[in-house]
Amino acid sequence: MNSKEAILYIHGSHCTVKNEAIDQLEKDLVNVNSFADVSIVTETDLSTSKTVKKVQLTYHDTKKVKEFYVFEVFWGDLKRSFSEERPLHRFFKSTTLISYWLFSGIWRAIFYTPKMALPLLGSMLLVLGWYLSLLLIFADGLKNYLQDYQQLVCFINSITSWKSWVVWGIFTLLLTVFPTDRIISMAYFSRSYLQDSTLRSKIRERIITVMEKVGKDDRFDSIQILAHSFGSILATEFLSYNNLFPENKKIRVVTLGASLGFIINRARWIGEVLFQAQKNPNVQHWQDYFSYKDWLCSLTLKDPLSDSFESIELNRKVPIGEQLSGHSHQMYFSDEIVLKEILKQ
Repeated sequence: MNSKEAILYIHGSHCTVKNEAIDQLEKDLVNVNSFADVSIVTETDLSTSKTVKKVQLTYHDTKKVKEFYVFEVFWGDLKRSFSEERPLHRFFKSTTLISYWLFSGIWRAIFYTPKMALPLLGSMLLVLGWYLSLLLIFADGLKNYLQDYQQLVCFINSITSWKSWVVWGIFTLLLTVFPTDRIISMAYFSRSYLQDSTLRSKIRERIITVMEKVGKDDRFDSIQILAHSFGSILATEFLSYNNLFPENKKIRVVTLGASLGFIINRARWIGEVLFQAQKNPNVQHWQDYFSYKDWLCSLTLKDPLSDSFESIELNRKVPIGEQLSGHSHQMYFSDEIVLKEILKQ
C-alpha cells in the first residue's frame, strides 16, 4: 500500500481568494520532474466540500510511490487589505502605521536583518515624505487666501520656496519604482495581527479545524505543516500549543521565507512563542528555509534546547531586479532542495 501524507498549507498574506494558494502550489510542484514522476489530481472532500490536491509521486531512485494530499488552510478572508480602506481612512491609518513602526524597537533590526528592515523603514519614510509634500502643496495654495496674515504668508513662502510640486513628483516617482505598496500592506497586516488577539484566535481556529480533520483520517501516516511568508508566523503561533495535535500521527514542519527574526524586534512576545513552538514534543522535524536574496524574510533564531528545528539558507543566484521587486520571495517553490523536502519519501 502506498504511503500517504497530509499537507496543511498555510499561505502568505498575499492570498485573498480561496484555493488560489493551492492552485499556484500545484503549478510549482510540476518542477519535481527532476527527481520524480508526478501526477496531480484535484478532488473535492465530501465532508467539507473543500478542494484537495492529490499529488502522487514515483521517485526515480527508489521507484517508490507516495501520495500527498494538500489541504489549504485559508485565512485570506480574515485580512482587511490596506488598499481597501477609503482614502481618508488610509491617510489617518498610514500616519498611525508609520508611528507604530518608526517609533519602536524595529530600528534594532537594521543590525540583524538589514535587507528587510531598511526597505520597510525606507518605505515608511517615503510615504511620510509624500504626505509632507502634499501638505506643502496645500499650504502653497492656501496662502492666496491669507493675504491679511503676512507673517503666516512669509512662513509658508519659506517652507515652499523649494518647489513643493517638484518634491511631490520625486516622492511619487520613488513610490512607483519601489514595491512600497506591498511592503506597506504587509506592515499594516502585521500590526493588525500583533495587536489583535481575536484575529489570532480566528486564524488559529482555521488551522485547528483542518488539523482535526486530517488527524482523524486513517489514510494518513503523517502530517506536514507547510507555511510560506506570513503563514510561517501563523504556523509558529499554532505550534506553540502542544495540545492541538493528534497522538497517532507523525508531524513535520516546513516553513519558507519566514520573517520571524524581524518581527521579534517589534513584538518581543513573538520570540517566546517561537522558542516554545520549537520545543513542541509533537514535531519530529522542522526545516525553515530562508535566503538573504529574499528581502521579505529573515534568519529565524533557534532555541538551544530545540532538537527538531533547523534553519537552512538557500544560496542561489537571484537577479537584483527580482530582489527589489519582491519576486525572489517565491524562489522556494522552484528550488529542488525545498521541493525534495516538501515531497520527501
